[in-house]
Amino acid sequence: MNTADVINAFYSRIAARDFVGVIDLYDDDIRIWQSHNEHVQSKSENIPHLEYVAGRTNIRHEIVDRVIAEDKGSVRCRVHMDLPDGQHFEFPVAIFFTVRAGHILSIHEYVDNSVVARLTEALSPPAEAGA
Repeated sequence: MNTADVINAFYSRIAARDFVGVIDLYDDDIRIWQSHNEHVQSKSENIPHLEYVAGRTNIRHEIVDRVIAEDKGSVRCRVHMDLPDGQHFEFPVAIFFTVRAGHILSIHEYVDNSVVARLTEALSPPAEAGA
């Protein structure tokens, strides 16, 4: 697969909740950086995060702009999520990919910190009374 095919497959597999398929796109040495915490995740660290967020929501990335240049891809999109409680959650995100030999070698994801805080709160279980 070329860079565009890999990036298209990434978004399609997330929308389908095909986490095994997403992980298959990851290079074993992938590094995933997220702006909200500036932490770099490995493949094994990202799997629980991916399953927690995408596995609990219906998620769709509406591509607004995309640039592909050889092994690099940048995608600006609006993320649409339907949360378990019925809320609709929508926010902008920019993701930069590096692809090598048909696998994603790196992802840099930029999302506003306030969006992450609201999403974390919305996905957290309700506090128990008296706790």
